[in-house]
Amino acid sequence: MPSVFTWALTAVQMVAFLVGVATNGFVLGVNLCDRISGSHLTSSDQFMCSMAVSNLSLQFWSVSNWICDHFKETGYSCQAIYAFKMVSSHCSLLLTASLCIFYCSRIVVFHHSLLLQLQTHIKSSYHYLIVWSFLICLVMGLPLAWTDERRESVLSTNFSLPGNSSTKNLSYMDTYRSLLVPFGYAMPLLCVLVSAGLIMRSLMKHMKRMRITMKTGHEVRMEVHLRAGCTVLSLLILFIAYFVSSILIMIDLFPDEDPRRAICYLASTLYSPVHSIVLIRGNTKLRGVAAGIARKLRRVKG
Repeated sequence: MPSVFTWALTAVQMVAFLVGVATNGFVLGVNLCDRISGSHLTSSDQFMCSMAVSNLSLQFWSVSNWICDHFKETGYSCQAIYAFKMVSSHCSLLLTASLCIFYCSRIVVFHHSLLLQLQTHIKSSYHYLIVWSFLICLVMGLPLAWTDERRESVLSTNFSLPGNSSTKNLSYMDTYRSLLVPFGYAMPLLCVLVSAGLIMRSLMKHMKRMRITMKTGHEVRMEVHLRAGCTVLSLLILFIAYFVSSILIMIDLFPDEDPRRAICYLASTLYSPVHSIVLIRGNTKLRGVAAGIARKLRRVKG
């Protein structure tokens, strides 16, 4: 019979799931309404839509995967669920890194010719950045649908004869994980870290220049710097928390009954709703619409 801790954690996960569906649905709904009404979607809007879709997908597959783990299911359907969960996870992380790079290219002033060309290319071809993020994640994650990761984690503790199929599967998973950690987690994390560093460096420079010149007209650019810096730093902290929890789950550091493993799952579940809240607070249009809805709700209650 499940413990009180398990029931409480399940309740928190369900609440996080509902909040994530509401917030990511809000991001997607606002932009779709603008598109239907004929308004042009900016590059930031398109990034927001793509991340909302990936976060909604991640939430659905994460909950399904948690159900498979909870009931110890190892069938093909759970293998496919695990594969789509990993695809959605990588996609969200890669799109987050792409958004941070895009913010960096719009705010930071580069002087090196190579960086200037890269900056110009990113601004004009961000559509390809979004599409390639989805395609790369599909290539990385879909092979897991034909490899039972759960059964392999059990078999890895047992003796296997050379040439055994389980040994081959384990070899494939070891190879996959050796590629997943640097390309699926470490590289996007590095991109977010570098982008945050460059934006904060640019912000410090701008503040210093503003103190020296004491000219008006810098406040708007300062606000843009601050909003982008806060958004990227928040995404960096969230990225690190998700990175750590995902790696701990992947390497099976804690047994199934250990509460710390359940907390890692909870941290992964909280990623999508918190991610969407950070995006809403950092985007002028979304923040304005959310504030308008909040004012209307207060009037109705009043």
